[in-house]
Amino acid sequence: IYGEEAYEWMDTKASGVCWLLFESGVIKNSPDQYGIQKP
Repeated sequence: IYGEEAYEWMDTKASGVCWLLFESGVIKNSPDQYGIQKP
């Protein structure tokens, strides 16, 4: 995959990681505050 699909895939991956960190207590602020949707 490349181009648009790659960007979308990376965004999904990154938001998933952010939510995992939040849920495990590594980061205190909800990703929602930064406009990151829960995947």
